[in-house]
Amino acid sequence: MDSRERNIYAGALDCSSINDLNDVIRVAEQVSDYILIPNVNSDVALGRYVAVAGQIQGDPRFPEAAWSYLDFAKIGAEYYAEHGGAYTHAGYVLRRQDAEPIREKETQIQLDLSSSQAQASVCLPATKEELERVKRTLGVDCFAEAAITKVSFSVPYMDGHIPTTGVCVEDANELAWAIEGMKCEDGELMKYLSVLSVEQPETMQDALRYAMNLDDYERIPEDAYEYGRTVLRRIGADDELIDTIDGYMDFEKLGEDTMMEDGVRRTEFGLIRRCSSPFSEETQAMEMGGLS
Repeated sequence: MDSRERNIYAGALDCSSINDLNDVIRVAEQVSDYILIPNVNSDVALGRYVAVAGQIQGDPRFPEAAWSYLDFAKIGAEYYAEHGGAYTHAGYVLRRQDAEPIREKETQIQLDLSSSQAQASVCLPATKEELERVKRTLGVDCFAEAAITKVSFSVPYMDGHIPTTGVCVEDANELAWAIEGMKCEDGELMKYLSVLSVEQPETMQDALRYAMNLDDYERIPEDAYEYGRTVLRRIGADDELIDTIDGYMDFEKLGEDTMMEDGVRRTEFGLIRRCSSPFSEETQAMEMGGLS
């Protein structure tokens, strides 16, 4: 077992019924059935994590605007009572089958930081409590007093499209939460990569702004024929009408012409358009032969 698996194993033992050596061996063989939510080792921390996870998943019970009024200790205690598990020094361990509606947080961005007193790494997204612990490790009151020496992304290709100069921890953490949310919806990561490819942000703050405005972009089907049908749906035609005129209308030609008007761009991650306004002519230098 690696260190992470050992931490999970310790928690799994705490939340399992252990009567003899056979039970100890059984739990060891079932470590993969458990998850570890790092740094969540109290009802308050668990309550805050449940609220964060709920916000990502659109749970109306935990809007961020209401966080100052939420009783995180009560939320955490109720979740713990309903789902079991165990708090350990490394975090909260519970069975995967009991983990809904929260899921194990994944590292999206890792920052290596250095201060005059210490060095530390922070895995993002992180809660306020986790960030405060990193500050204490570094011996600083704010992250501006520490230098970011390395930025790593877990999602492939992002390191080539998101600038890592002039990064601040707060922006990186907000972007990591946004990326975490994208993973909950099919196609959102590919859309974001397409947007980054076209918009070419100059700073991480720019990349964060595009992530926050992702609804302003639309992924486009590669097939011009299908895009023609999509255009008709956009202006109000239903599928019954579209199927009726199929064979009497050149959907492919409509799709090709509208792609030009919409400023559709081809990227290595697929076709993309901006809904509020077409991409500028400078960014429309696309290979039109690839659209047919």
